[in-house]
Amino acid sequence: MNVINRVEIEGLDRTGKDTLAGYIDYMSNRTMVVKTRGVLSNLAFGTVFDRHIPEKRVQQMIEGNKDTLIVFLTANLDDWKIRMEMSHHPEVNDIGHTVAFTYWKQQLRQGGIKILEYNTTDETPYRIAEKVMTIIEEENKL
Repeated sequence: MNVINRVEIEGLDRTGKDTLAGYIDYMSNRTMVVKTRGVLSNLAFGTVFDRHIPEKRVQQMIEGNKDTLIVFLTANLDDWKIRMEMSHHPEVNDIGHTVAFTYWKQQLRQGGIKILEYNTTDETPYRIAEKVMTIIEEENKL
């Protein structure tokens, strides 16, 4: 595995991506490139919105992200729906998005990209960030 120097936080809207990105950025002493949404969202939303991405481009995206750790966030459905209502977020096709993300997570994993998954209903951003930082430190020692 390549050295991890970039973290992309992924998941449906209102799963805590921005909050977790802030924690990881802070806990890494701003030594990592941390962003919300990246290659996984690009591919998944391409599927959701019926934008064809040529296979050659998909392979380039995978190869160009070997140093990226993807952290995929979920939330329990009842919690997620409350988050959406509280923030007055427009309705989202959660099933269609979930299917697209699931497919592309599998493709990226097969391409050698490491993807971690956490449920933000069950774990705090701080605890998830601690786990992510531990994994990055262990991977980068190899």
